[in-house]
Amino acid sequence: MRLNDEKRQEIKVGDHIEFLKRPDFVEKATVEVTELLRAPTFTALAAMRPPAEFGMPDVSRAERMYEYYSKEDEQKYGTLGIKFKGI
Repeated sequence: MRLNDEKRQEIKVGDHIEFLKRPDFVEKATVEVTELLRAPTFTALAAMRPPAEFGMPDVSRAERMYEYYSKEDEQKYGTLGIKFKGI
């Protein structure tokens, strides 16, 4: 789950993304985008698929996204779910 801001609007199926693990950003994983899901809110996005597909134990993950993104930005950009596979 991410904000669908300008940077993420460029993501397309088939793209490769490198994720870096917090807090030290040393561990990394490169994945291939297999599907993109768009929704107006994180709650709506979370409702589109089972929680396990978003790597979360329950729908409360949608609420946790506000630790990273403001509700104003959510309203402005909408949200994006990125489904991927390891490469």
